[in-house]
Amino acid sequence: MRFQGRNSRAAKLTVQKVKEIRQRYAEGETQSQLSRVYQVSLVQIGRIVRGESWQKVPGAEVGRLEAEESERYFVQRVENGQIKTDKERAEESFARLMALQGKNPDGTEKGRVPPPPPLEELEDLETEGMEVPVLRIEGSEPSA
Repeated sequence: MRFQGRNSRAAKLTVQKVKEIRQRYAEGETQSQLSRVYQVSLVQIGRIVRGESWQKVPGAEVGRLEAEESERYFVQRVENGQIKTDKERAEESFARLMALQGKNPDGTEKGRVPPPPPLEELEDLETEGMEVPVLRIEGSEPSA
């Protein structure tokens, strides 16, 4: 008897997951994305969507959606929060990295106050009508 995935307790995929893979591929997700989500090889995903494996599971004839329909579906899933954008994933990864290093998202160490801005930025502040204390250093003349 030939080995069949559904006969193995160690099988990563079920009939339901194979149907989902084919449907999601038809809706525009890439084989690479599906490979990561279902934790099977890219080659195996390709065989599933082409109908070369899991042939007895209905849905092998499912094709890709038209480009415009696929894009509309993808945008809808991003808006619903089902898929994260590259920017969102990058921000989350950066925040996790900073947390692992014991730092705030701005790069300062946790519990520390960030340093004040450089003096050049302070000189540009408008001080008209404000009382500004003058710092006097011994041996120097006050500037006018």
